[in-house]
Amino acid sequence: MSAIQHEVVDTESCGKLNVFMQGPRNTNVAFLTVHDLGCNHNEMVHFLAHESMEPLANRCTWIHVDVPGQGDGESDLPPDYTFPSVQQLAEGMSEVCNALRLQHIVVFGEGAGANILVRLVMLRYDLVLGAVLIHCTGTTAGLSESLRDRLIGWKLNTVGMNPAAESYLLMHRFGSAADAEDEVELREVLVKFRQSLRTAINPRNLNKYIMSFMSRTKILEHVDQIRCPVLLLTGTLASHNHTVLRLYNALLSPCAMTRFFKVKLN
Repeated sequence: MSAIQHEVVDTESCGKLNVFMQGPRNTNVAFLTVHDLGCNHNEMVHFLAHESMEPLANRCTWIHVDVPGQGDGESDLPPDYTFPSVQQLAEGMSEVCNALRLQHIVVFGEGAGANILVRLVMLRYDLVLGAVLIHCTGTTAGLSESLRDRLIGWKLNTVGMNPAAESYLLMHRFGSAADAEDEVELREVLVKFRQSLRTAINPRNLNKYIMSFMSRTKILEHVDQIRCPVLLLTGTLASHNHTVLRLYNALLSPCAMTRFFKVKLN
């Protein structure tokens, strides 16, 4: 695996962002990744370490950006720090690209990170050549989702990581597949994710990311601003696959000149 280079980029939208660069440096075209709730750049690095990703990992430039406060072992964000909205995070990603002088990018995001990056796609059609979006939602949070997230957030702030929050994050990221631990590879992924939640991720900072994602605005009415090829991925057991389908259907009508794909994985 290629060495990881760390750089801190100061942005107007989000403050300081931790950026991790992997692979041969190329400013012409690079992959830009943003992680899901309960994760950070390490999940992307582990993904690229899979043998099937080795050709891309070694030949392409990968730029992994951590959402503020989500790195391993981070201390609490300052009391006077206003956590950015998902739209502001998208603007921060644009600032990162400018700071690194990237000419073109392909974005790769999962869950909440995919929601951030689809906003970047709409914001910077001059920059983004394509998008790979896993479990990307185009809707706002529903009432039940909002109430559940607020309860989970309260527990994260008061008692730290707890079984309810852990179960919520497992369901958010893996859907009902989190209960199907019969496959060895899946079981290993779930064990590592649980361990990271319990020992590495700051629960109070994580709550701020959850609340930001919960407060997301609807983007279905603005998909005509997407002008690049998009690959949407979801799983049949994923908790947000219905919202991915809604986004897919919304994309089909106004973007007839753009190729869109939906892949459902068992």
